[in-house]
Amino acid sequence: MSRTILHSDMNCFYASVEMLHHPELAGKPMAVGGDPEARHGIVLTANYIAKRAGVKTGMALWQARQVCPEIIFVPPRMDLYYILTGIDAGFQLMESKVIFQRQRQEVQKFTTLKI
Repeated sequence: MSRTILHSDMNCFYASVEMLHHPELAGKPMAVGGDPEARHGIVLTANYIAKRAGVKTGMALWQARQVCPEIIFVPPRMDLYYILTGIDAGFQLMESKVIFQRQRQEVQKFTTLKI
């Protein structure tokens, strides 16, 4: 039996959702994550403009501001992202899993770790 791997990478997903909800951010570098007012947190994701300026996922907010001084930070809204991806707050797969299962009867769940 051959094995097929279906990888769904939703690069910049949180940033894309926020840009839909905040059209005033179009054409500007932005990142989702942390609390810049409290001066703590990390970048969960950034749009492509910020990434081209050197902003990376996992960067401290102050580091992101150093490489991209004009960056705009938006707080994450996980409840909205869960709804849009079909994942509920208990991390139970719903519609997404149905799509994958149509492609393959056996779906193995995995995560990627960065070390």
